[in-house]
Amino acid sequence: LRAMETSSLGQELKRILGEYYIDSYGGAETWAKLQSLQTIGEIFINNTEIPFIAYKKKPNLCKIIFNPMSEKRYLQAFDGHNAWEWNTHASDGPSLMNEKNARSFIASSGMGDELLFPQCSTKKIVFTGSRLLENGQLVRDIQVTLAGGVSITYSIGVRQSMLLEETQEYSSEGRIERMVYSDHRTIEGVQVAFRNDVYLNGKLSHSIRFRQVQFNTGLISWMFSIPSVDPLMEADSAGSTRFQFELNSESLFLGGGLLDQLRSIPANSISEYNESMEYFTLPIGIKSAPKTGTPQN
Repeated sequence: LRAMETSSLGQELKRILGEYYIDSYGGAETWAKLQSLQTIGEIFINNTEIPFIAYKKKPNLCKIIFNPMSEKRYLQAFDGHNAWEWNTHASDGPSLMNEKNARSFIASSGMGDELLFPQCSTKKIVFTGSRLLENGQLVRDIQVTLAGGVSITYSIGVRQSMLLEETQEYSSEGRIERMVYSDHRTIEGVQVAFRNDVYLNGKLSHSIRFRQVQFNTGLISWMFSIPSVDPLMEADSAGSTRFQFELNSESLFLGGGLLDQLRSIPANSISEYNESMEYFTLPIGIKSAPKTGTPQN
């Protein structure tokens, strides 16, 4: 299947998706050139601001490191086979996520959304109509139904065809998550929302804000693999552990239980973002200059 193939869809849905693919993803040719994504930002929970680094690599590899400047980190990742996590404050090594959390994390691990690959046999996609958002913006709603009773409604702007809201309904859990996207910027021809306010059953749960977004930063598949505990703790000649070395050399969509894990991070370990200090260092030869993008009205 091709990511933007719509030949079997109805004319109206085909037209809406075609506009969306061009305005939001830069079209099929641009999207095909983008193989990985790296974001740096903060997640705001109540009055707490926790920095993070997130990596994604096609087709669906994903890794997020919360509080990366501290030894008290929390990591989540999917390596293509297993979804794993590690709260370094609470445990000595990584562990596999439980089934519920793994399913949620894997579902959000792709670089794009579920409007890509619209002809996939495991999803049903329909245009449900137009409406006004609370802020007065006119949108078209497209509903995607996935296996397991998950329904996602994408609210796409009419004036400019980009994603403004996303509502995920989990019928088996009685849970509704609504994401409100804003501060859209153009990065490598793709529209990226630098702010995402997440509402759980109508109440603000947390906010995600990006500081930096980069495509094609040279991510390697092994960076997403679950590490083994014993080799991690072997110190090198400089006295740093392999765990520290891997983070230093490497260095959204949140599943159930994540907020509790983040709240367990000691407040005094959270390092504020410093504009003059990089969060991470990529291997020499593949590091590229950051692109912060141009805000779009």
